[in-house]
Amino acid sequence: MQYKLTNTLFLTVIENRVQVQPVQEAVNHLWLVDRSGSMAQLLPRLIEDLKRVASTLREGDTLSFGYFSGESEFRFPIKGFQILNASVSQLNKLLDEQKTTLSLTCFSEILEESSNVVGELSFITDRFSLYLFTDGYPVVSDYSRELERIKNALARLSPKLLGSLVVGYGDWCNRDLLSSMSNQLGGAFIHSYELESAYQALGQFSQSISVQAPKMNLDIPPSLFVFTLADSGIQTYLEENGTVSVPLSTNQIFCVGEEEQNPLPIEKCPQGCLYALSYLFNQRTETDLSLSLMSQLGDVYFVNHLSTAFTNEEHAEVESELLRAVYQEDLRFRSGQTPNVLPDPDQFCVLDLVERLEQHPAWFYPYHSEFQYKKIGAERKVKPGYPKFSAESETASLSGLTWHETRMNLSVRVEIPGVIDLGEEAETVGLPQLFHTKIIRNYTLIKDGVLWTTRLPIQVHPDIFNQIYQSVPSAVLDYRIESESVYVLLDLSDLPLINPKIAASASPETAQSLAILSVRNEEVAARRKTYRYLLDELEEGSSSLSNQFTPEQQNFLESKGVRRSGYNPPTENPDTEDFYLAPALDIKVPGYSSLPKVLDVINRVKAGSRLNAPSQVMALALSDFQAVKTINEDRNAQIQWLRNALLQGDQTLQTNRRFIQQAKFSVLLSKRWFFPTRDHNEVEVSVASNATSGSPSALTQIKVKFEKKTERVEF
Repeated sequence: MQYKLTNTLFLTVIENRVQVQPVQEAVNHLWLVDRSGSMAQLLPRLIEDLKRVASTLREGDTLSFGYFSGESEFRFPIKGFQILNASVSQLNKLLDEQKTTLSLTCFSEILEESSNVVGELSFITDRFSLYLFTDGYPVVSDYSRELERIKNALARLSPKLLGSLVVGYGDWCNRDLLSSMSNQLGGAFIHSYELESAYQALGQFSQSISVQAPKMNLDIPPSLFVFTLADSGIQTYLEENGTVSVPLSTNQIFCVGEEEQNPLPIEKCPQGCLYALSYLFNQRTETDLSLSLMSQLGDVYFVNHLSTAFTNEEHAEVESELLRAVYQEDLRFRSGQTPNVLPDPDQFCVLDLVERLEQHPAWFYPYHSEFQYKKIGAERKVKPGYPKFSAESETASLSGLTWHETRMNLSVRVEIPGVIDLGEEAETVGLPQLFHTKIIRNYTLIKDGVLWTTRLPIQVHPDIFNQIYQSVPSAVLDYRIESESVYVLLDLSDLPLINPKIAASASPETAQSLAILSVRNEEVAARRKTYRYLLDELEEGSSSLSNQFTPEQQNFLESKGVRRSGYNPPTENPDTEDFYLAPALDIKVPGYSSLPKVLDVINRVKAGSRLNAPSQVMALALSDFQAVKTINEDRNAQIQWLRNALLQGDQTLQTNRRFIQQAKFSVLLSKRWFFPTRDHNEVEVSVASNATSGSPSALTQIKVKFEKKTERVEF
């Protein structure tokens, strides 16, 4: 029987008429675990979960544990360990030895070694299962060669396995590669963000594989991919030369291909199959097909969620829900059924929330028990011997929201007042034992297109709260209305990072506007630097320690970790070689790679020397202020003028920032480009500016370059 999915894709259902009952025999379990540096936070808990699953394996099974990290860093420290009730404690000790991390990530070598282990252990039984857990992707000297070695290793392994489970964890795993590997092995792939769900998946897989029937070869039509629906989940298989190898106990085999054979309309296809197809298409990065199926079916909930799935986490979440909907009918049509429904292009998203938080004063609670943000890699700790900081305020202003220049990063820089205990010796240099100071912290909200802060306790203007609550009430976990503000606990993970409208915003017109705003921002930044220098010159005093304390007091404070910026003791930074490649959009305005010192510009103007573009803008700013001084000699009036000029510059940058960030997220997160018919990595756009002359009639043509690239980021 065949069903028409699209004009060119068809689902063929093949009944298996040669079925055998499941058998219960010993299984050789192969567990392959990533020990790269990024696993530092996960590995101890993961090993504990593996111990829990190992305790449930059937007596008589064997377990082989292999780890992998950088090139030549792989081994099977546990090989063919026979599961006996009396041996569990011994196995646990061996697994506990695997809780530390190493360096980078290489898949191919442990997969090649797995084939050797299968050969060594086949005398016990020819029934093998494979489980692979990773949070990353290969970081090797030759990536193309690594992919070829992975493919060859899987080709040797696949015929020897009863089944496999590949788990990609977190934000940095290579979904495309892991899904392809799972397809070649003939098994299941899940993308998880919770170790508990990964643990449950392994437990279910290990139990189901112990009673799985042997595989058989079936003739099937040419297929793009093949899958089966089992109690343990969706299993995918690779079609080779018109045949596929599936367990003998399989009832139905589902083949997706391009050959048409009198298909029935999609309305006749069982709903469970459509949810399974939507799940698989999304895993294969064919989200448009996944969305099309849900639209035809009319599931409003999944149409809206698939249309806003751009990050790894958003894809993993919607896939998890689709998988459950395959088996649970009550999870279908949660927001109603409207055949051929279209997604809402302007859904309220995290970028909308950020824009509103910038419009009104807002505060957040960095020490609140519900404040949640992600951690990856090894944790940095304050070196021993330094005082503990005690905060004096539970809130911090959100006014310091800062976007990264090239990457999809958003952070908030806050100053938190507090005290440290300097000890009794502080009195010997004339300082109080309890010393009032501050700490400066940067809290990451979005990191390289990944939502880094998941729960955010904030205090906002009532208008902002009403907008959030009316747009996405499910994101409001708790709130408390106060006199002139509202305390609200937000679940940011319930909001899409961007919406379809932002995702589709990259266009030639966008590129032109982006170039104009980029030039304008550079010019504003040059003026701001000039005004800040002049303001510092006029305002008396300094925040340096030398102007507040004696040399003896200054040395004492520095020995306790107090610097000019506040309390900043040294930390122990863990050594790690692991890194990931972050997508970036580099916008280059000629001549503005760095701004000169204001004093240098002043001297060059006096000397009549030639000025480059930013120096010309700064010279105009100096001239504007000189005109103010000529009109008004009052020092306080001049200070106020400079402060107003700085504020106006900040407002201009903030106004331009949203458009620039939307364009960046459209290009990097939704993988679009400004000019579909041109090079998708870089392009130049010409804009006219009069900022270097100050005359509306004297325009200069500036070529702004947009370049899409990756930047190395260490864990």
